[in-house]
Amino acid sequence: MRLFVQVLDDSTDERAIALVDQCVDKWSRKSIQIDTIRRPIREGFKADSMQHGMTFMPNAAYIAIFDADFLPTADFLLQTVPTLIQDPLVAFVQARWTFTNAKESFLTRMQEIWLNFHHKCEQEGSYRVSVFFGFNGTGGVWRTSAIEQCGGWQCDTLVEDMDLSFRAHLNETYFLIWLDNATGNIQKKQLTQVELRSSIHYLKIFSDEELCENYIQSLSNDDRVIFIINAQLGKKFIPRIHQLSQITSIYVFCVDKSKHEAWANQYNKIKCLVSQYDELVSQIGYDQKRRITAKTDEPISISILDENRTNTSSTTQEYSTTIDYDFAYSFSLVNCLVKMKSFYSEKRQFIKLCENIYQENPNELLILEEFTKEYSSLKALSWLTRDSFIHRLINKAIRIKNFHILFLSRFYFQDIYQQLEKNKCLKAIRVYRSYHLSTNQLDLLKNSIEKIISINSFFLTNLNRRQSISYLKESILNDDHHSILFEIDADPRLNGIQSFANITSLSYSMGEQIVLFMSGSLFRIINIQHDNNSFVIIQLKLCSQNEQDLNILKLSEQFDFISFGQLIIDRKLFDQAQIYYNYLIAQMSDDDVDMSICYDALGYILSEKHQYNSSLKWYEKSLVIKKKLFVPYDSRIISTYNSIASLHLTNNDYNRALTFYEKAFKILQQKYGDDHIRLAECYNNMAMVHKHQEQYREALNLYNQASSIYQKHTIDNNINLALSYNNVGLVYRHLTEYDLALEYCDRSLKTYESILPLKHSLIAMTLENIANIYYDKEDFNQALKYYEKAAKIYRHILPSTHPDVLQIRLIIKKTEAKI
Repeated sequence: MRLFVQVLDDSTDERAIALVDQCVDKWSRKSIQIDTIRRPIREGFKADSMQHGMTFMPNAAYIAIFDADFLPTADFLLQTVPTLIQDPLVAFVQARWTFTNAKESFLTRMQEIWLNFHHKCEQEGSYRVSVFFGFNGTGGVWRTSAIEQCGGWQCDTLVEDMDLSFRAHLNETYFLIWLDNATGNIQKKQLTQVELRSSIHYLKIFSDEELCENYIQSLSNDDRVIFIINAQLGKKFIPRIHQLSQITSIYVFCVDKSKHEAWANQYNKIKCLVSQYDELVSQIGYDQKRRITAKTDEPISISILDENRTNTSSTTQEYSTTIDYDFAYSFSLVNCLVKMKSFYSEKRQFIKLCENIYQENPNELLILEEFTKEYSSLKALSWLTRDSFIHRLINKAIRIKNFHILFLSRFYFQDIYQQLEKNKCLKAIRVYRSYHLSTNQLDLLKNSIEKIISINSFFLTNLNRRQSISYLKESILNDDHHSILFEIDADPRLNGIQSFANITSLSYSMGEQIVLFMSGSLFRIINIQHDNNSFVIIQLKLCSQNEQDLNILKLSEQFDFISFGQLIIDRKLFDQAQIYYNYLIAQMSDDDVDMSICYDALGYILSEKHQYNSSLKWYEKSLVIKKKLFVPYDSRIISTYNSIASLHLTNNDYNRALTFYEKAFKILQQKYGDDHIRLAECYNNMAMVHKHQEQYREALNLYNQASSIYQKHTIDNNINLALSYNNVGLVYRHLTEYDLALEYCDRSLKTYESILPLKHSLIAMTLENIANIYYDKEDFNQALKYYEKAAKIYRHILPSTHPDVLQIRLIIKKTEAKI
């Protein structure tokens, strides 16, 4: 494998250009194949730059991407590329990274914790449960063919890395997987594959059994696999995959059906044995139509209001507010899609996205052409009830909450909402919906009787109970699944409900009396009981967002786009939040007072994603607006000054950091006087800058002024005072005044212990600080005592492989060796 290095340089700074040329020349002299790529026309930002770079490497199989400030390890490619080589289904490998100065200070340690959360929880957690996650834009390797199959880097999207990740991800729920190692009429097989895709778009062919099995297992439990295999392979392979929840139906291709009927009858997921390709296409097409009509296998997205789920609470144990932000988020997302203005250009982008997804499926492209020419608001309900790309694509987007496609399709949500309002039911009704639920899903609902649920997808129900039951009887029930009949009572006279309508006359298909509930409709679980006909009845009642259970979520209040954005940030969904705020900005005029809030939010998001230069630009744009709209001492200006200063501090630009912290301080001092508690934060911030510059006397003076203010305003349980004592103690340590350092760190420890759980991370850090001071004093017995106390807490609150656990273990060994 040959290595080529490209430096994509869009800089206009002559110093940067000279530095790049110097580095490229240095490595060229060492026989590294390295080139600088500079575009004559710098448009399309990073995405177009990468697309331009790819044209110079048409035969490259893999592309590793790094931002300019990255320092990859020497074995980076050895660690990442083998995964792509071993599994041709992998589109990209995302690496984790950390800061080179992560242990430098409390601030950098906290930044490292947030970065670890993003990689370990958001990305690795999503990967392990087969949920969509985005490429970070750097620190990873892409398969070139995957980029090309997705349509390349798109410079007309808001977040190029998230956009490409989405297009590389699977877009529908049903998959055709064909395991076939037999030779035969290749041309006939290829024609059959084209015909099969008219029923189910996504078709994957395998000849390797292990790769096939691994691929199926990698899919989400909500994905549905229609599996095709020849009889020779099937007899030994089907037992390996039959129990997998992803497998819905199996079709066995054989020449002599009678020869294989005996063993095939042992597996209830085997739909039939077929001997002709035409028969295979016909049977799968027929069964899929029945499957789509019955909808029993269609995944359902439900959020349950859990009053015991604490997503956030105050720092102290005295005050605690429990809010189910997961539930509020799911509900508010639909509200946002319905109420945020949509643009015709976004509809065109949605259509273009669909063209990329279905570019190799002639049948879907014909339907897409029809949609492009004939779709209107009046036909929205017809398209919803039609088995087409828009129904399948949006249903999955709702389930995995993919913001990119959901926001491009806002027009569709709004049209559905308007049609439901126009045709809404005026009388109370009872409707039904049949489903297959796993034991875990059913148990969760059984434990939620009397609780409120939100059904997040478009909820199609049937007025005909007998017909709904017939769908359950006709469908195949997977192992560990149960036949469910939802029995729903809905009264349109309730205030604060989502509209629902009988859309039978507006439906694309005939034969059902369909009642549609808007996505995000709220229901209360009344009862769950077993019927004599071997299915479970779940009784639901449509309820209002004014229900007492929901008061704490304030769902009945006026919807606020800004608050919803903050809700996304609170859940640390930074990729989605970035997409959301960019869409929100597109809705606003330049003089909108909320524009600066959006700029601040994007600054914060990019800071959390460690894109500091981009973050700084957003904060600076926010500051320009705030200076125009607000008086000079407005607190909103102060917050932006502090954010800009923090970014300069992160970039080690100490003079600029101090300048902006001082600007914030002067405004607060002018507004509140010398002893206001907010000035203490300013003193701490300025002290931190001096500490980074090793100007410890200046830092000590400022930290002491902060402590003085906190002492004047102190109440029991003042965590800021504890932090202030800790800051003073650490500065005394740098000054080698160890007795004073111990005195202040001990004050900090006692204050923390009075307000926090005894196994809190801040207590562990303070114990470690005290141990460090004793170590510096060469009192190794006392140092060991406090290190062991800190280690005990770290082991309790952190995984055994966490860097802090491993590091303090090494420190303890080092200290023991000194005794």
